[in-house]
Amino acid sequence: MAISWWLAASAVLMAMASPANAQSADAAPADPALVRLIEDQAKAVVAFDQPTLAALTAPDYQEISPVGDVDARAAMLGFYAPENKVPAPTVAVSETSVRRIGDLALMTARITYTMVPPTGAAATSPPPTRALRGGYVARRYGTMWKLVSAQFTPIRTPPGSPPPH
Repeated sequence: MAISWWLAASAVLMAMASPANAQSADAAPADPALVRLIEDQAKAVVAFDQPTLAALTAPDYQEISPVGDVDARAAMLGFYAPENKVPAPTVAVSETSVRRIGDLALMTARITYTMVPPTGAAATSPPPTRALRGGYVARRYGTMWKLVSAQFTPIRTPPGSPPPH
């Protein structure tokens, strides 16, 4: 099953790269429903909202975490169990890009987390931020879009830049 998914994804990527499809994939404005899908997923993650994450993801969903772990949908949902909830950072989604190819969409976004200072910590500077680049694949099921894959990569601070705050 994993091989067939990768074959399908490879076929989509090759189709996107062909000159005949380049304009149609790039020309369409970002679909607000797909941008909202990314935003809703990011909000559900920080809220440890399992029901929303279940509703946003397809049964065959798979994700690659920022540390490189590959998790099936059940493992991802288990991670966000209510008993595992920690103080939530705020989250902002920006730099979204959406490319639709029929009933599939390839999307990227910058996900920025503003961390929660430890309880009792003095607010001497702005809270630290961390950013990830998310890569997503969504599939349309009737009129609904669901995530079938996501990969999260930490965004490094360039050498010589001040550390993120």
